[in-house]
Order: sequence, then structure tokens, then C-alpha cells
Amino acid sequence: MTITRPITHHPDDGVLLAHAAGTLGLAPRLVVGAHLEACSTCRARVARFEAVGGAMLDAQAPEALASDALERAMAALDAPAPVEPPPRLAPASFPLGIALPRSLAGQRLGPWRWTAPGIEISKVEGLWKTRERCFLLKAAPGVTVPHHDHDGVELAQILTGALIDEDERFEVGDCAQAEPGLRHQPQSDPKDGCICLIAIDGRTRPSQWTGRLIQRFIDI
Repeated sequence: MTITRPITHHPDDGVLLAHAAGTLGLAPRLVVGAHLEACSTCRARVARFEAVGGAMLDAQAPEALASDALERAMAALDAPAPVEPPPRLAPASFPLGIALPRSLAGQRLGPWRWTAPGIEISKVEGLWKTRERCFLLKAAPGVTVPHHDHDGVELAQILTGALIDEDERFEVGDCAQAEPGLRHQPQSDPKDGCICLIAIDGRTRPSQWTGRLIQRFIDI
């Protein structure tokens, strides 16, 4: 992904710190990984967090190895090689020339599915019937997402076009972070629409009956 403009919207330090510590769930980790691929500023922050964590580990008193540590290590060396993950599958209608983020390597993507007028999603398989969900969202130009809030944090990495949320404009490379309880109604760019990689913790809570009706069919 080549981005010539400054990236102005980033995940907050709590999210980046959890990513550095390895405690972030898989769904948000995929989105943060896509952001780090594009954003040198956040890569530097994560590197600093990792360095601090490494220094803290170095300061800890060493623990004695278990009595069977050597036997288990040798057994692991003799174990069969891990099976390579299946190749990532881009939806058939994914726009020509748009590369998926490297964070999605090994993930299986479902086909584009209609969710609302002008909006389609492609689910990351295995990350749907869980509390954390991850999916690609494609919105036609000038489409408004149904008004909603969230059980947990929502992260959206902009891959193409732009997303307008209240007075903020999120462009390619930006990561939009919505906190639990935030009520909003994002809109895609009137000219180019947008494609985003989104992770949500829990479910969305539509404010209107039309959104609740759609939710019954797509379980988002």
C-alpha cells in the first residue's frame, strides 16, 4: 500500500500497547496489523512499547526450567511440520488492483454479501460466531451506514476511498476508532465510496428499526 498523504488517525495507545504485548484479540489484531503496514508513526510506537516490555522482562528474576523441559523441547523438534495456512481468498468482486493487507494472509474471506442499500460485507471466516468479528465493508459513493452504537471498541482501517464520521474525514491509511456506547452514522465518500477492514468487539446496536431488521439477517 503506497500512501502519499500524512496519516492523521491512529488506534489509541491502549490498543497499540495491547498489540505490542500480544494481548489483543485476533480480529482487532488484523486491523491494527493493516494499519501498521501503512503507518510508520504507529510502527515506531509499537517498537517502543515492545522495547519497554523487553526491558521489564530482562529485569525479572529468572525462573528455573521444569525437570522435563529438555525432553519436551526434543519432542517438539521431532513433531511434524505445521500445516501451512490456506491462501487468503479475495472476494471475486474485489476491485482490480487493490491489494489486501498482509495481516490478512492465511485468512479466508467470504464472498461479498448485501447488507443494506449500497453496502456489502465480506466476512473473515472463523471470526463471526465469536464475540470479536472482522470483515471487509464496501460502501458505494455517498452511502450512509445505519445509525448505531457498540457493545465494545470498533476499529476501521480505510483501504480505499474515504469515510466521513461526524466532522472527521478518514482517508486511506487512517484507522477510525469508536469507543463503546458511541452513537454514530458514518458516510462513505460522495465520489469514491470506501472499502474498510473492520473489527468489532461484541455487536452493534442499531438505533432505528430498519437497522435492527438488517441485523437479524446478517448478525452483526
